[in-house]
Amino acid sequence: MTMRQLVAAAFFGLAAALFLASLARVLPPGEWSAALLAPEPGDVSALLAHYTLFPRATTAIAAGAALALSGIILQIALDNPLAEPSTTGVSAGAVLALALFGTASMGGAAQSLIALAGGLTAAALTLGLASRVGMRPATVVIAGLVLGFAASAATTLIALFNHQWMRALFLWSSGSLRQNDWSAAAHLAPLVALSWIAAGLLAHTFALFALRDAGAAALGAKPHVIRLAALVLAAGLAALTTAEVGAIAFIGLAAPHLARGVGARTMTERLLWAPIFGAGLLWLTDETVKLIPLDLPTGAATGLLGAPLLMALAARMRRPSLAPLPASTPSGRVRPAWGVLLVACALALGAALFLDRTADGWGLAGPAQALDWRVARALAAFGAGAAIGVAGALLQRMTGNVMASPDMIGVSAGAALGFLVLLYAAPAAGAAAQLAAGGLGAGLAAFWALKGLARGAPPEQPLLLGIGLAAAFTGVVSFLLASGDPRMALAVVWLSGSTYLVDAQRALVILLVAAGGLLVALALARPLALLPLGPAARSAGLSVRQVQTLTLALASVLTAAATLVIGPLSFVGLVAPHAARGSGCRSPASLLAGSALIGGALLAAADWGGRVALFPYEIPAGIVAMLLGGTAALVALRRF
Repeated sequence: MTMRQLVAAAFFGLAAALFLASLARVLPPGEWSAALLAPEPGDVSALLAHYTLFPRATTAIAAGAALALSGIILQIALDNPLAEPSTTGVSAGAVLALALFGTASMGGAAQSLIALAGGLTAAALTLGLASRVGMRPATVVIAGLVLGFAASAATTLIALFNHQWMRALFLWSSGSLRQNDWSAAAHLAPLVALSWIAAGLLAHTFALFALRDAGAAALGAKPHVIRLAALVLAAGLAALTTAEVGAIAFIGLAAPHLARGVGARTMTERLLWAPIFGAGLLWLTDETVKLIPLDLPTGAATGLLGAPLLMALAARMRRPSLAPLPASTPSGRVRPAWGVLLVACALALGAALFLDRTADGWGLAGPAQALDWRVARALAAFGAGAAIGVAGALLQRMTGNVMASPDMIGVSAGAALGFLVLLYAAPAAGAAAQLAAGGLGAGLAAFWALKGLARGAPPEQPLLLGIGLAAAFTGVVSFLLASGDPRMALAVVWLSGSTYLVDAQRALVILLVAAGGLLVALALARPLALLPLGPAARSAGLSVRQVQTLTLALASVLTAAATLVIGPLSFVGLVAPHAARGSGCRSPASLLAGSALIGGALLAAADWGGRVALFPYEIPAGIVAMLLGGTAALVALRRF
């Protein structure tokens, strides 16, 4: 027996043992075959096994095979070891399409067509963006995951205004394999079989991708047509699978690498064994999840398991994909547009304080009303935006990475995880303890994401490590939400980026932290100007390690303070430095100050927009910032 067969047998053997153990708790073994084939209408246990346990296991096997097959085809067609449905935005696009146009009771062909359209649209957007920089592996994944985060924010927004099926949408979109009939299994089984046959027929053609486009074309093949057909097959398979079971991440990433790791080398072997491993891996994961006495979606568990794999693969990357920031200011001097930036800040704060929308229409709030109800929220949003903007400018300047920000390298997720740990360990902790816990989590996350830069790692590695950390954090949040712990009711409001609970004391804290952080950052302006020079910076007497440590510590504290107020859902730390550079802020000092002003104005405007856009309902500022910032992040990626 080969290693591939032994590993596959281990997966299926363990999953089968757990499944039979769960089945035995419902029915004695002698009644299993009857329950599967023809259950008695009056036997509740047999009906439970027939309509729930058996379909769930079958669906897990079929969905795992489908996602793994989609993943291996994407990896082959894109020559990208990190490609899979969740890292290319396909799954998130399908979920968003169903949230937009579907209903809780939708099923059948309509649900499949909507998911297919959403998945293919997301894949086209991701690949269109990445194609501008040569379809490099990291760029494809970063574009797909940023698109996925923005789509997830939009899905969350839709769920907030559909309370009647919000929980069902949450469980389904998180990848729930719960079944109450055989419909999902009946849809997935023939879909997997036909797709597997199609992939097998294309195996020889797929092998030409190893020769690159020029070599394949020299042999008479049409590589662009083959790649397009492969991408449509993979994205369509993933989208249709998502329509049945929701978004289940990282199976399409793990299974192909597992197949290669145990000896599947030829194209035919990889296409054969990846779906087998995917089926066994998802079935085993689902059976393990069933042992946990919580209503935990299986997709949350696969996120927790797959995030370390993404980070491990990212740590091995050596090919750079993103352009570095320029080491010096461009020769043509551009004056910062301070007047425009100050006016923008004044307008954002003025709108947040006084421009109001009521049942009678638009109007102006009086000073007393603004002071009692709006000042704390507006100033807290401005302070949080300024803090996260400065943190983003610090990280981009230090790493020389145009896409670095607290959101993208996992610093925001680390801060949020620190807060959640403190929430469970000491629910009554004050603002100082929360800031310390968030700062510690942010600092550890920053160290983890940036540790490879000193060894010459490519600049996109921190992004992938941070995205993996963010995926793991999402899995932890899903686990905690499923636990039903009452403390998560408060956390849900905070995680959405809401300023509902901000008071004057918290607003004052974030303003003081943002102002103090900006002053310290300005004191580091000269060292930050020298950092991109590399060895020449050391020759000028700069202690590079000390400056990097101080910069990371400052960015971590600022991120923790902002996350404490607005939650982890924001791309402001990415967008603000780019907007500042576009406004003429090129030197480190002007970039830091400009990022603070733009970040504060953006988040204050997002808080105001969320309050008035859909009156009388309110949209959390973090979700508004996520939608706007995600769009801006994709535009920024398109430029580089």
